[in-house]
Amino acid sequence: MDLSWPRREGFAYFADLVRREDSLCLLALPAAGSAIGHLIGRIRRADPLRPGTVVGVLESLRVDPAHRETGVATALTEEFFAWARESGAQQASVTAYSANESAIRFYRRSGFSPFEVTLQAPL
Repeated sequence: MDLSWPRREGFAYFADLVRREDSLCLLALPAAGSAIGHLIGRIRRADPLRPGTVVGVLESLRVDPAHRETGVATALTEEFFAWARESGAQQASVTAYSANESAIRFYRRSGFSPFEVTLQAPL
């Protein structure tokens, strides 16, 4: 993972997202202080392999460790689902690292279920 990417390319990436109608950028803000979480979503229009299917893609979700298990991620995800439906999506998808068991448990509780499995092998 390239940990320098946010400093190098993050501003342009997020600036583009907030301008686009097919993307969603949410921040969880407490009454005072800085952001405690975020969610990035996109709409993926139909492709030749799945004609007629519009998918809301939950691209990124993060909540500050001190605020996890407080409902922040659930609230962000519910907002994402509502936005995706309003944008014409019939399905939602999310990708999580297989080792991130807490994220997978959260996504399952939120209604996601396995659809594909990607396997890798070192070469």
